[in-house]
Amino acid sequence: GSTTAGRVQFDDEVITLNTANGSTSQTSGGGNIIIGGGTATDANGNPTGAVGANGDWAITFGGGSSGYGQLYSGGGNISIKGNTSYGNSILIGRTTTMNAGNGSINIVGCGTWSGILMNSWNGAYNITAAGDITLTGSSSGSGIYDYDYAGIRSYYNNTTDGGTIRSTRGNVTLTGTGLQAG
Repeated sequence: GSTTAGRVQFDDEVITLNTANGSTSQTSGGGNIIIGGGTATDANGNPTGAVGANGDWAITFGGGSSGYGQLYSGGGNISIKGNTSYGNSILIGRTTTMNAGNGSINIVGCGTWSGILMNSWNGAYNITAAGDITLTGSSSGSGIYDYDYAGIRSYYNNTTDGGTIRSTRGNVTLTGTGLQAG
C-alpha cells in the first residue's frame, strides 16, 4: 500500500487491516477501522474528515494489477471517506473483502467522476456486516458518457465477475448523486 500525495492505495499488494486479533470470522469485541483524513477529530482522536487527493483516486482497494484489501473489524465499525478534486474518489475492486461482524460499514466518496466505483475484474468484492451498510457517493462532473459521472458506479468486465453487499440484520443503503447520474 502507499499514501502518495494524500492518497491511500492498496493496489499491487494484498493488504489486511484486522482489529479482530487476526480472526476473519469474529463478530464482536473487535475495534473500529477508520480510513479518513483532515484535521478534525472525534473524542477519541480519530479523523472525521476524508482522505483528500488533488487528482484521481483518494482511496483504492485493488486498483493495481494484482492487489486487494481485506478489512476485518470483528464487530467494530468500518468507516471510509475519500474526496478528490479531479477524477474518481474510492475504488472497491478485485477481491476486496470488508467484514464488520456485528458492526456497521459506512463509505463516503466525493469525486468529479465517480464518488464510489464498484469495479470488479479478476474476482468479486464482498462487503458484509450485521449492522447497517451505507454507501454515499457524489459526482460533480459531467461529460459525454453519463455513466462515467455517477455518485455510485458499478462496473464489471464480464458476466462471471460481480460483487456482494450484504447486511444480515441491518439495512443496506446506497445513495448516489450527480449532475448526470446518481
